[in-house]
Amino acid sequence: MRAGTSAPFELWREAVGFAPGFPRLGPVGGCAGVTLRPGGTSATNEQIYLSQVHRDAFREMLDIGPGHVVATATGHGATTLARLAFDAHVGGALVRRSVPVLISIEDLLSEPYDRLLDIAVARDARISHDADDAVGQRDAQRDLADATAQPAFAGLTVARWRSHLEAAVHIAAVRLVLSQPMDRVIPARAYADLLGVELPTRNVFEDRRNQLRPFVDGAREPAWSMLDAHAPRLSDGHALVRSLNQHGNFRVNLIVDLSPTPVGRCSLGSDGEYLTDGYLQAIASFARAWKGLLNVDPDVLARCIDVTVLIPGSAIATLEMESRGWRLPRTDFPPYRSIDLFAMLARRYPPHSSESGRRSEVLAAVLDTSYVQLDRHTAISTALLRVERQLRSDMDDETDVRYRRSPLGHTGNRVDEVEQIKLGIEDMRARLSRIEQELRK
Repeated sequence: MRAGTSAPFELWREAVGFAPGFPRLGPVGGCAGVTLRPGGTSATNEQIYLSQVHRDAFREMLDIGPGHVVATATGHGATTLARLAFDAHVGGALVRRSVPVLISIEDLLSEPYDRLLDIAVARDARISHDADDAVGQRDAQRDLADATAQPAFAGLTVARWRSHLEAAVHIAAVRLVLSQPMDRVIPARAYADLLGVELPTRNVFEDRRNQLRPFVDGAREPAWSMLDAHAPRLSDGHALVRSLNQHGNFRVNLIVDLSPTPVGRCSLGSDGEYLTDGYLQAIASFARAWKGLLNVDPDVLARCIDVTVLIPGSAIATLEMESRGWRLPRTDFPPYRSIDLFAMLARRYPPHSSESGRRSEVLAAVLDTSYVQLDRHTAISTALLRVERQLRSDMDDETDVRYRRSPLGHTGNRVDEVEQIKLGIEDMRARLSRIEQELRK
């Protein structure tokens, strides 16, 4: 996306006050305690947008409860959906008797999302567009996509998935025990055994939690040796899950995001998004790892763990085939539309005032909606790449421009419109010059 800079585009982006990443939509981070407000925004992250249709579908997904497959259109926000679902469950863990666990395929990849997107953009730039050999071009795209994805997903073996699943469940259970007053929902004596204390009183529990919590706080690997020395009952993940289920009817609510990431898919134009062999192999490895984990102690773990998988609909066949008969009920999350994507961009790049007092523009005032096109067969990131490419192309060729600093009157005189656009670009340059002078002061 960033290759081949275009001066008019950069001038326009800077003049209207959009961040350098425009029109990228960054991944949604943790937003614990999400509650959806009217209009589809979350209370803790104003950059999240859900239309009424998607808000209703999300609530229905939560009402169904854990233990199902959520099928999404490829590249249509499965990762964001998984994080929203996880945060919704975190807020009521004790009430639901739930141990929420979020696992994403991104957790096992060595590169962050932005870097994966850059790799995918560089990959697509290498594809030649030969109109006389459409079939050959599609084959070349698939081969290149597979070759690019292979090193990214090569490390996602069955053993790696299983180790990651076990560790994630174990850490989540320990953190729940050490962050919540569990004596309200399980017998005090059982809670005292877990914490490694003799006196089952509330003050003792609180002091013990404060003492042990630093061993598992933060993103770093828990200090298992220290935890084992002070509270050995917390060191065995399987035993801890069984104990929480036995004494408090707790169940692990495992939310698994299996979205392909930009490297795991490739747009084939009208043929939709192609899922690479490397990604599908990673899905197969997950399915086998999950079945293997349940087979360790099937009677107990099957009663203690529910799993909700968010995955592109076109990858479900691989998941079911490799799991050898493991089936979950399926629900379909509605694909996003062009108007939804425009609203996401407006939410991600809202009007704001900079430290110098300069205010950015409203998206709808400076970007024609015809640029933003999305359907169920196109990933959101693919659509946004097309937005930028078209903007750069049109701004280089000023005879075909549909963007604007301010609305242009439809006079029917194309020459007049082009002259107005040229004057707008000159005004941008003058505005940037004034900004630079202010910065020098």
